[in-house]
Amino acid sequence: MILTGRLDGADVAGWILHRARRLSLSGRLTEVTESRVTLTVKGPAPLLDALHVACLLGPAQVQVEGIERVALSPAGFAAAMSALGRRF
Repeated sequence: MILTGRLDGADVAGWILHRARRLSLSGRLTEVTESRVTLTVKGPAPLLDALHVACLLGPAQVQVEGIERVALSPAGFAAAMSALGRRF
């Protein structure tokens, strides 16, 4: 999942990690900049949809302009999980 927009107004990484944990999703946050957040997430489709909506609504200080979702193969997910970043 790749979020783009004005993401520097709050601790968006911590906010996303908190929401993902509450939804019992597993994954890793691999890139965080002022305009882009990249995370690899695994879980049931309805819970991934819930995270997607939560990210769109996000903290008031953050303006998410787009979310790109890409399905990964099991090998692709394993490779992404071995990357550096904050695991949840």
